[in-house]
Amino acid sequence: RYSAEKITRFAFDYASNLSEITLSDRMKVLESGTFYNIPVRKINLGKGIEKIEKNQSKGKQTKQQKQKGILSV
Repeated sequence: RYSAEKITRFAFDYASNLSEITLSDRMKVLESGTFYNIPVRKINLGKGIEKIEKNQSKGKQTKQQKQKGILSV
């Protein structure tokens, strides 16, 4: 486990073995493109998220997903 507060741009770029990611409640910032080009299907956001920059992935996020804290990839 890591206790980082920010994930930088393209941190998981082309990490082909990821299918699910769970972020701790300490995570505050997801920079643009954090989850770009990875096959992950589920990302569990922690309660501490303060900022999610645009262009996280190639997918689109619905209004309902935003309200529920679900990041579409």
